[in-house]
Amino acid sequence: MPRVGWDAYKTINIKYTNQVVCERNKVDSTYKRAVPVLRTPADSIKSSRKVVDSIVKNEILKQIGNN
Repeated sequence: MPRVGWDAYKTINIKYTNQVVCERNKVDSTYKRAVPVLRTPADSIKSSRKVVDSIVKNEILKQIGNN
């Protein structure tokens, strides 16, 4: 992150152990710089909710499979 900054990436996924998956932002060809994406607190809440829903769903499916 110190070399490019937070605005260089659209998403940063740390879902898996020892693996970081990033999606770059669109690059402005005039300046060869990442175009910042404006994020709101609502975006953070939506993202968190998706992660929690996914974890809960996976745990339920795991418990169903054990029965």
